[in-house]
Amino acid sequence: GGNSQLQIEGNISEMGVDKKGTYYAISICGCGLGIIFLVAGLVGVVLFQSESRKSLVYLKSDCFVNSSGITQYECEEEHCAESKPSCKYACYSAYWAVTYSTPTYYYSFINDTSKYRSTENARHSQRQYKPDQVYNCWYDGDFPNVVQWNFPNPQPWKVVMGVSFTFVFICILMIAFSLYRANRKNQMDYSRIH
Repeated sequence: GGNSQLQIEGNISEMGVDKKGTYYAISICGCGLGIIFLVAGLVGVVLFQSESRKSLVYLKSDCFVNSSGITQYECEEEHCAESKPSCKYACYSAYWAVTYSTPTYYYSFINDTSKYRSTENARHSQRQYKPDQVYNCWYDGDFPNVVQWNFPNPQPWKVVMGVSFTFVFICILMIAFSLYRANRKNQMDYSRIH
């Protein structure tokens, strides 16, 4: 009689530990995911603010493409193992020498924001804006020598912020629910034993 009672209580207690362990594991995963989404959301905030500022001060102009070319850079693998001999590789990016009018005329360079592993991909980008042609461009009203092809658009970063912070909220709810369930399981196990 007494041994079977101890065995039943031991089994109940072990089952509770397993379920509690699952709840704690869920809350730990929730914390990890929450941190990742929080960082993504904060990056979104910074880039949203930057693009929002640009959208207020950048002005439209017509850029005459004087020439264009390809620049070689040294790029580095993102997730490079230390055991590799070298994580660096040659990458390429297009640039355009342009003249455009603000209240005065400016000569400046527009650099492609993308870097490519092959010169062919960089040349494909370069051919989008041909020399001796005029294209719309946008320059910084405060620093007119800073120019780019596209109007600054903060909306994608607003979406990143919204999605990231929504998932942070979901992770917080997941953590709270898991901890609540684990605590409730502790109380139920305690009341069964006593």
